[in-house]
Formats: sequence, structure tokens, C-alpha cells
Amino acid sequence: MDVEGSYLDAYKSDSNTSVKLRLCQSEDDINNEFEFNPGFTHQIYGENETIFGYKDLRVELYYTAGSLDCYLGFTHGGALPTSSKSTDVDPDDPLTPLLEILPPNPVSNKDVFYEQVAKSTAEFKPPGQLITSWESRDKLNCEVYKAKISDPDVNAYYKKLQPFSLFFIETASYIDNEDDRWTIYLLFEKVRLPQGSTCWSVIGYITTYCYYGFPDHIRPRISQMLVLPPYQRRGLGARLLGAVYDDIISLPNVVDITVEGPDEEFQRVRDVVDCLRLSSLPSFQTRCLLNGFTSEMITEAQKVYKINRIQARRVYEILRLRDTNIHDDVSFGEYRLNLKRRLYKPFMHKVALSNKLRAVMKPDDYKSTLALSDEVDIKLYLQSEFELLVKQYQHIVGKLTSGDAFLCNGVSGHSGVKGHSGVNGHAGVNGQAGVNGHSGMTETMV
Repeated sequence: MDVEGSYLDAYKSDSNTSVKLRLCQSEDDINNEFEFNPGFTHQIYGENETIFGYKDLRVELYYTAGSLDCYLGFTHGGALPTSSKSTDVDPDDPLTPLLEILPPNPVSNKDVFYEQVAKSTAEFKPPGQLITSWESRDKLNCEVYKAKISDPDVNAYYKKLQPFSLFFIETASYIDNEDDRWTIYLLFEKVRLPQGSTCWSVIGYITTYCYYGFPDHIRPRISQMLVLPPYQRRGLGARLLGAVYDDIISLPNVVDITVEGPDEEFQRVRDVVDCLRLSSLPSFQTRCLLNGFTSEMITEAQKVYKINRIQARRVYEILRLRDTNIHDDVSFGEYRLNLKRRLYKPFMHKVALSNKLRAVMKPDDYKSTLALSDEVDIKLYLQSEFELLVKQYQHIVGKLTSGDAFLCNGVSGHSGVKGHSGVNGHAGVNGQAGVNGHSGMTETMV
């Protein structure tokens, strides 16, 4: 038994649970039970997400809820004794890795932080232009502000906000704040205080990057999306995403709205939003869905909601599954055949690519690539892919038919900015961006 190793294990802390985050509107928020942990710390404390050298470690990173000024400190129940350092491993510094990602000069005195909280509550105003507002299903007053990240005031605020992306987006990295093609949509809770004044608390944000579209168009792409844990699972990410969609649709010369590297959970969220939108269009009614995917669907989805062909096809498949009796062999058989025909084309593309690689590579090198194995059975492959998609689609169908409050309250309409009656949307998850590094979406946003 490795006695020394077992002894040293007591001084290892999981950085994901040791780091404690708070959003504070008052002094009471500094001491109540409402703290939360990061989802990821590997970009801060290393791949093992471990801090060595302390028992019962608490790394406290507290933010003012509006201005995002922060306090940073740590406590512990005992540091590794000097006499135990026979391994020549010194205790880690829990704060330096955080200081490398935070804006300069976080305070280390809680009394000073109390003053910052009071100042933030009394004086902070959200940066940017207010584009829409609503009252959430649980009576939160929400406001969305839009701004260019390159704007000096917005840039300063975003630098305070962006460390959260490392905590909650697995592959996140910081974007180029000076590029004026970046836009940020900031979601705030507007709070009426008992004395009659107003303060704001940040809920989350979405960043978009404006790509060029030939000859004189633009193609906005959603990059980072984050709703902070105290506000997750409350439908707020849904409304934020909808507000962003509706603002982009109102812009001239927009070709379509794309998303950077959505993962499975974000895709589910996006699917719900887009299904609700497209199901209102004539070409996506049941009588049309049963006749197959058509050019009219592509045109209408792109023209009205700026949804691209690939996503429109996916929405068609989900809505057709909703309208298909899966217990009827004929109806479900037709649906299965329709979907497998679509899956067959990219499969054969992979086969063709594998054959090209095999022709020019040595056998051992070829085996080390991601090319398809010779033993892949096309029928088994298609059936496996079909079952995976149906499982994903059934989850979306369940959302569409469940009557959840957030789905029924302003999800499928336009935002109040243009005088219409609702705001579309849902939220989403980890992915990768291709503009100046990784970005992506959080896992538990809705």
C-alpha cells in the first residue's frame, strides 16, 4: 500500500467543486446559500482539474451582479505541512491561474467588495441599445441589449464577462474584441428595489459574427451562447435566442442565420425553436409534409425565417415524425425509407473518400485514418443512424406536444421590437467556433 500517496491524496481538490461563484446584488448575497460551481476548469487548472496542497479548499470568486466587478480569495482546512514535502511537490497557488484570465485588479478584501456591490446596485446601467424586453414565466423582468463588442465601453464589460465562457463552455477561447464584425446581445434581469430604484443583474449573452455573403449580403453566425447557472432551466435562453433571431431577420441583406459547431444539446434547442417557427408556414403543414421535402420548403424557410436548407430539412423530418403514426407499419415504413434515402448520400460520399485514400496511402497509414472500414455494412450503418436520429427527433416532438409554458408563451412569434406578439427561442450547449478560436454553447442553458 502506498501510504504516502494515500496521505497526499487528502490534499488534492477537484477544482470544479472547489471554485465557488456568486452573483451579488446585496451584502446578503455574499453569505447566502446561492453559490454555484463552474462546469469546466481544465483551461485554468489543467486537464486533471485538480488543485494540490490543501484540505477543504474553497476558492471564492464573487461578482457584483451588474457591473461584474469581482472579489477573489480562498480558504482551506489545512495546507500540506512542510515536513510532508518529501515528494518535492509544492502546494499549488489557487489564485494565480484565475488572475491570468480575469480583468486586472480583482479585490481581495470583502469589505471593499461590499462597497462595490452597493455601487453596482445603485449606479450600473447595461451597455448597448435596448432591443426588447419581457416578463418571464416566473415573473422576472428581462431586457436584451445589443452592441458591437469593439465599442470601448462594451469591450470593457465583455472582458469581465468572458471568463464565464471558460467556466461553462468546454472548448471556449477568447474572441478578437477589436473586430467590429462581432456583435453581442446581453440579457439582464431588471429588478425593482423596495425603495423604488432599479438595478440590473446579468443573465447571459449571445455573440454573433457577421460573415460576408456574395455579392452584397451578410451571413450572421451565432458563436458563443451562455446563460449563467442561477438563471438556467427557466426558459430565458429560449427568449434570448429568439430575440437575437428576430433582430437579425430585421436586418437588410441577410442570407441566413447559421450556428458555429452546435453540439447535440444545442441542436435540440435550435430544433425546437425552428420547428415552432416553420410549422406556421404553409409548406410545412401536415398535408405537405407527407409529400416529401420540397424546394418550396427550402425557399419559404430561408425567405421568412432565414433558416438554411440543411436545417430546414431536419425540421421537415422532425415535423413529419410528429405527424406519423409510428405504430402503423406502412406510415412509419415510408418515413424510415425517406430518412434513409437522405442518410445514404453522405454515407456514399464517405465511401468514395475512403476509396480515394486507400488508393494513395500505405495500408498501415490508411488504417490510422478516419476512413470507413471495409467491414462497414451499409444496411447496419443506415439503421443505426436512423435509430439515433429518431431518438433525437422524438425528444423534440415531446417538447412540441407537451404544452410547456415556455413553448406556449411567445416562442413562435416575432419579438415586441417590431410590434409583434412574441419572442422565439430556446438555448444550448458546447461547440466550437471557427473565428479567432473556439466558442460554442453551454450545456444547461434553458
